[in-house]
Amino acid sequence: MAKETILNRGGSSAIDCILPFAWNCAIGVSTYRRKISMTKIEEPTVTPERLMQFGFAYAPPLIIGAGVANKVFDTLASGAKNVEEVSRETGASVRGLRAIMNALVGLELLKKSGDKYALTPESETFLVSNKPGTLAGFFSMNRVRLMEQWMKLDEIVRTGRPAEARNQEGPGTEFFSELVENIIPMSYGGALALADHLKVANATNEVRVLDLASGSGIWGIAFAQKSPRVQVTAVDWAGMIPTTKRITQKFGVGNRFKFVEGDLLEVDFGEDYDIRAREFGELSWRKNRRECK
Repeated sequence: MAKETILNRGGSSAIDCILPFAWNCAIGVSTYRRKISMTKIEEPTVTPERLMQFGFAYAPPLIIGAGVANKVFDTLASGAKNVEEVSRETGASVRGLRAIMNALVGLELLKKSGDKYALTPESETFLVSNKPGTLAGFFSMNRVRLMEQWMKLDEIVRTGRPAEARNQEGPGTEFFSELVENIIPMSYGGALALADHLKVANATNEVRVLDLASGSGIWGIAFAQKSPRVQVTAVDWAGMIPTTKRITQKFGVGNRFKFVEGDLLEVDFGEDYDIRAREFGELSWRKNRRECK
């Protein structure tokens, strides 16, 4: 891709400064490797390439988040547009949009023909806010909430203590209520695939699913969608349950969920379940049931 396609050298914004820096680093590494390859040395050569990639790795999620926040992807969902047209629809500045949209071309999340920008299949599927599998909310939260916490890592390492006690109901509820819905696309496909692997759709008897720390409820939702015989017990903090209820209703399976409020270490959620799952991927099922039948 041509250098001019990616860079905007007309100002001194963060993007104006960062992108030329990244380009120059890439050129430097490439030149360094080329010089090394011209020598007769056969021993493995150490290069700074990986470290330079790590050094710039913070920028792509921030660039994507800025695109989401300024509705670049939503605006282009109706068709290709130039920067001025996007500016009129979003209210964002032409200068800022040009920098961020050129950066998104460099990340291959937009494509450019002449002065028109358009979505790629990837950004059209996952970065338009009203699409079923959208990650737009995740990148918005990543920029505002998650990055902020990573910035405290020096202090966390020094003290050995978390910046915030997210595993406690008070401070954790607000954070996880926002997080769990934004990460549904990360779990939904895997949950459906797992339900297929366990042949839930073939069940002839009731399948009892225990969804611990259910969050969005997406693991139980996926199982419930595969068979009307699935009944799910979702367990989470009292402050999280309204979020779980809303999402299960959104997916059309709320009537097959039972909700239990409380701390996992204290609440009685019963026994004799066929499948036990946790929001972040732990799963077990009865050893004597290779299939749900």
